[in-house]
Amino acid sequence: MYFAPERHFSAVFALLTLVLLGVSLYAIAQSGHPTVQWVGLITVVLVTVLLLVAPLSTLYQVTPEALKIRWLFGWLTLPRAQIQAVFEQEYRLTLRTGGIGAPGVAQGWFLERSLGSVQAYTGKGAGRGVFIQTVDGRRILLSPADLAGFVNCLRQQGYPVQ
Repeated sequence: MYFAPERHFSAVFALLTLVLLGVSLYAIAQSGHPTVQWVGLITVVLVTVLLLVAPLSTLYQVTPEALKIRWLFGWLTLPRAQIQAVFEQEYRLTLRTGGIGAPGVAQGWFLERSLGSVQAYTGKGAGRGVFIQTVDGRRILLSPADLAGFVNCLRQQGYPVQ
């Protein structure tokens, strides 16, 4: 079964991204050097696509064999046997230590206020989420829009929900 994360879309962020794109394109066009123009154009387009597409890339899939998490750069598969505990908790991500952190998306490694280092695949930096504790000590944070349905699905599939 598939679950989408809780998404927080900001019209202000989208507008600022488009304004930044326009200003950057204007500055690149004024440079006068073709190589700078092409490299600048490619960079600006890639960053814009990253900022607008990354929030839409996160998806969670629950199967009897594994919990699969899609993020911008692929899939993370957590076999059920590797999952030690699943629990709900309030969270607040405080510092990105690796990965993508932008309005509407948090994918990668972050410091969480009470649990320390976590891998997060969420649509926002604070709220109520599901933590997955693995046997190798990793903590993975997910924030499905249907939190109760997600936890219930994990429980029905035999995951160690606390």
